Amino acid sequence: MRIGPGGKAQPLHRDDYISHNYHEAIDKWDDERDKNRETAVGLFVAGSRITKENGGTQFIPRSHLWYFSLPSPDEDAWKDTYGFQPGTKGLSGSDREQPPSVDECIFADMDKGDAFIMLASAFHAGGHNTTKDEKRLMFATFSIRGYLRQEENQFLAVPHEKAKTYDERIQRFMGYELSEPACGWVEEMDPIFVLRPELNKDRRPTDF
Repeated sequence: MRIGPGGKAQPLHRDDYISHNYHEAIDKWDDERDKNRETAVGLFVAGSRITKENGGTQFIPRSHLWYFSLPSPDEDAWKDTYGFQPGTKGLSGSDREQPPSVDECIFADMDKGDAFIMLASAFHAGGHNTTKDEKRLMFATFSIRGYLRQEENQFLAVPHEKAKTYDERIQRFMGYELSEPACGWVEEMDPIFVLRPELNKDRRPTDF
């Protein structure tokens, strides 16, 4: 993701709206109670020096605990924040009459190669590049639960022959792997066998 000189900031948003993930407010995370609350986790790696001035990622700490639902399609909030509904009760135990604000954000300050990991439910956005000659470069990928659809269809985005050249670990990360117990199979087999038929040679039937 590149933001050149003068590039405008994104609206603050949550990436888990893509998977229709709506949830109630909680005051504190509980590993057992909230283990199914999240749908994805994001990894951002700096491809250049990143500062607030050149568009560093804006992030609201603890916003993954907030209430989230979709307003009706004609509400301006949908366009502005990808799903925040002003005036809805329940954001971290309080009423919240205004959308998330940049004033609540911290900004990524990263050297090339630094990484930032974030839950997809957290409000964030690419920042405004106010510099005259700096280009911000950030590499990003999200890992989603295996039973949900990917944001980008990797089976079409990456040609089959190209995918065959990748390391098996990368192939599985792209989606060429069964989500246990039986989600995503091809002809009742794990899709990794399509790219790597040799793995199927000594395969034995297993019970679910």
